[in-house]
Amino acid sequence: MVINLLKVYSHSTMHRRNVFDDIKDTAGDLGDAVNDKVDDAGSSLSKTEDWIKCMAGDPSFMQMIDFDKDCNRNIEIRIGDSTLEFDALWLWGIVIGLLAGFCLFGVICCRR
Repeated sequence: MVINLLKVYSHSTMHRRNVFDDIKDTAGDLGDAVNDKVDDAGSSLSKTEDWIKCMAGDPSFMQMIDFDKDCNRNIEIRIGDSTLEFDALWLWGIVIGLLAGFCLFGVICCRR
């Protein structure tokens, strides 16, 4: 008897999805997939455009923060046959962080 009551209760409270809800969800998923592909293609075109501009002698600011004109942000250190590369944003982050820290320390500690 308890099992029958559970069946009646669960059947009366469950919401059935119709075909139109399924079609709507599928169309939404398809739209999201198409948007992702278009965004990826746009990003690829933007990277290609940046590279072409750099090769033509007009690198962007972010490509020049590593003090060279090789169309990337990486700082390359070559010692013999080995090469060490790291993103220039790390260097600039440390430099600006130290400067800001020294200024903040000077303001806080030298208060009279």
